[in-house]
Amino acid sequence: ASTDSLLQTQFAKQERLFEEHPSLSNRYRQYRRGNTLWQQAFYFGQARFRGENSRFPEVARRYAYNTFWTKLESPLTLHRETQMFLRDYLGDAVVPVSRTFSMNYLDHLGEIAENDEELDVSGKSLLSNMKDQAHRLDSLGAEPFLKSLWLTQQVYEELEHDRVSLLPEVLDSLKMMIANPIGIEMIEKKNDYYIALENREFDKLVLKSSDDVKDLTEGEALLRKLLEPYKGKFVLLDVWGTWCGPCKEALSHSQEEYDRLKEFDIAFLYLANRSPQESWENVIKEYNVSGENVAHYNLPSEQQSAIERHLDVRAFPTYKLFDRDGNMLDLDIDARDLDDLVKLLRQMQ
Repeated sequence: ASTDSLLQTQFAKQERLFEEHPSLSNRYRQYRRGNTLWQQAFYFGQARFRGENSRFPEVARRYAYNTFWTKLESPLTLHRETQMFLRDYLGDAVVPVSRTFSMNYLDHLGEIAENDEELDVSGKSLLSNMKDQAHRLDSLGAEPFLKSLWLTQQVYEELEHDRVSLLPEVLDSLKMMIANPIGIEMIEKKNDYYIALENREFDKLVLKSSDDVKDLTEGEALLRKLLEPYKGKFVLLDVWGTWCGPCKEALSHSQEEYDRLKEFDIAFLYLANRSPQESWENVIKEYNVSGENVAHYNLPSEQQSAIERHLDVRAFPTYKLFDRDGNMLDLDIDARDLDDLVKLLRQMQ
């Protein structure tokens, strides 16, 4: 009701403006009315993030459909807020409530493959998410261009999120669903990038086995054991995850970090949170997070959670600094602020 009232008020003001300035073109009048409509559509779409699970209640979803979705007109780029509304509206109307689906077939083998013979075709089940979204778009009457654009964006974001390539049969099926050749080209290019990354050689000595801590369950004991080999060195601990955008952005500057801190006798210890093995290795390779003083652990989730509880991890990435005796320093550390970190380490030398 409030949105209706705002729209009516704004349209009425525009009508008065048009009456006062009769020389204004019909094209301009249409643009102004459209701009008003899509500004309100954007604000309405943003309101869903104040709802339970960031979803619209059914009455709001119907209102968005009738008031905005059915009023879409080409070109979709005419009003900036149109794209913002589509992102919010389709994110509610098309994307399933659970957004934990992974395009990495390794994450689903236990659910869908009953024996070794089925492993080579199990990746086909990954299409269920995109097929579901395509069906929902069809039910909304989405035009082919918009449908292809949305599906391209979803697949591209999954590739960016998981950092692993798609099975060939999965990629072929997705290409059948996406009618836009530019969208297909984008997905193929990103997929080829991850295929090349998976085939790239790298120093696997930085990937540490969890065998030495397999019998430990207490967070403090686990951490003490992991720090043991680095007595006599400062240790910079980085708690991160392959699913975490800010974590990956920080890791992309790893070589700069190592260069800036090379004057200190420091070891770099990385603990990955809920990170599939292949994604974990690919991110490390992609950003060259390696070196003689670098160690990566991808512990079982129970052990990782125990360490995070002990460290009171509340955000990702989280950084902790340990002195040469393995004692955690009660300091606010952020390895992304290298200037401050360098100053701190120089004071402690």
